[in-house]
Amino acid sequence: MTDLFNLRKYFYVLVSILLFASFGNKADAQTWTIGGNITLKTANKYAYTRLEVDGGYEFNDKWAVGLKTGFETGSDTGSFILGGNGRFTPWHNDVLYIDIKAVADLLVYDVVSLNTGIVPSLRFRVAPRWEVYSDFGFIGLRGQLGYGLSPVAVITALNAGLGVTFRF
Repeated sequence: MTDLFNLRKYFYVLVSILLFASFGNKADAQTWTIGGNITLKTANKYAYTRLEVDGGYEFNDKWAVGLKTGFETGSDTGSFILGGNGRFTPWHNDVLYIDIKAVADLLVYDVVSLNTGIVPSLRFRVAPRWEVYSDFGFIGLRGQLGYGLSPVAVITALNAGLGVTFRF
């Protein structure tokens, strides 16, 4: 239970930092976003489907932050998801964006798991306010918090997601 309390404390600090950063100087601000995605992935010989709703803030054309919630169901269990991400865009033109996302997710079911890692992504601007994106792969750490934090390094090639974002 101590691990869960410490993790909860760190999560609240992360959320506070993201909220304070998002209400910064409006002269440098670009846009708010809201969207969702569906992801199919495999891990530990199980297949999972993940549905998420997310919202965020783009500081400029290179940096963005966001929060998400959702549900993951698979061959062995289902879990509630609460997480955040940061996005860096190293290259883009008017239509295509190559992104690198840093993600941190809490998965809550019988035990609490923490996933942190990097997810590569492609975004396509299909209209001035609409984007479609595809995530693929995951490199990071996964660990269960119920019995002490025991992180396991994970590289997942079969992790494919498709999402839609509205910018306002």
